[in-house]
Amino acid sequence: MFDFAPERDDAGVFWASFSAVDDSKFAETPRVTTHLARSDDLGLSWVHRATINDTEYLSLAGAGLPVDGGVWENEVSRLRFDPYAPEQERWVLLWHRSLSLPPPIPRDEQRRFEHGWVAMRLAPTPEGPWSAERKLFAASGYLSADDGFIGPPEVRMADVSSELADCDVVTEPGIVVRRSEWLVSLQCAGANPRIILLRRDRATRTWSALGSVLSRAAATPLGFDSFSASELVDRGGRTFLLVSPSIGPSYRGCHAYELTSLSPPQLSSSVLTLGLGESTVGFAGACGWVEGLATGVIQGQAHSTSPSFRLVATFREL
Repeated sequence: MFDFAPERDDAGVFWASFSAVDDSKFAETPRVTTHLARSDDLGLSWVHRATINDTEYLSLAGAGLPVDGGVWENEVSRLRFDPYAPEQERWVLLWHRSLSLPPPIPRDEQRRFEHGWVAMRLAPTPEGPWSAERKLFAASGYLSADDGFIGPPEVRMADVSSELADCDVVTEPGIVVRRSEWLVSLQCAGANPRIILLRRDRATRTWSALGSVLSRAAATPLGFDSFSASELVDRGGRTFLLVSPSIGPSYRGCHAYELTSLSPPQLSSSVLTLGLGESTVGFAGACGWVEGLATGVIQGQAHSTSPSFRLVATFREL
């Protein structure tokens, strides 16, 4: 389990989406699915309620792949309650769908992010019924051959702003909802990795780019390569950005910054730093938090012993 994304409904019940990795379904390829859990005791215990996005093998003949298809993965989900939306759209799920190829493709060449996008589903309750998947965001690396699966992307980064044309892939969404707007954070992967911020106007349902934060230039003086695993959270009307500083593909804890301005986006100095905890392989991060959790910030950790992926209560608050 990883990518913990907690949320609270208007009755005070806590819900969370998270990623699960299953080694048994498809041989020798990653198998990442999106699950839902519920807590009635402020997050001290959780009960699994549903699998929202399962993995599936689909043929992609003619898409220029060395094999005829692959396994669609569903990971880095974010769950959000939107009290301002119509009843059938009160719950929002964002996640990243991407393709993994099976053997004989070598393991380090299986992930094909050009076949991928940030998807969205809406529902009246966390337990559904969830709407059909919508292909929400795609970046410049997206291949139009995949338009036949679900349809073309609703939002292309280069169409939102020319400054986002260098994003090869966008992933790891964060979201907060307000009466007049959504704010969404995304990791922009490419030659200039950074966190980007978008705004969706609730009245017009149009998207605009707010700008970028936490680029490689901000990571390097701190001894990191980039920032990953973006998440936006609200604390008493103040908006915070949670990220994991990264070295290569490894997360190195979690930092939280308050968004002090949106136009252009500006961050405060770090107000929360979580270390690597008990990770035995130096990989921990992808933190989740919502106000009222008795466990504080939840951090994902990777370990060399089973279970490899773990969710850990830090008891640290924003």
